Amino acid sequence: MSKYSLSFKLKVVQHYLSSREGQKATAKRFGIDHSAVRKWSAAWGFMATQG
Repeated sequence: MSKYSLSFKLKVVQHYLSSREGQKATAKRFGIDHSAVRKWSAAWGFMATQG
């Protein structure tokens, strides 16, 4: 089981991609580690290209 739900991950990624905030600021806003934002954004980009 994942620590974070898929809907939470999507919310974080959508915020990151639609704002001018960087990974660290986005992570701070959601109370998570900035590496999670990086990983989830990369996964989102991979899924979008496979789509």
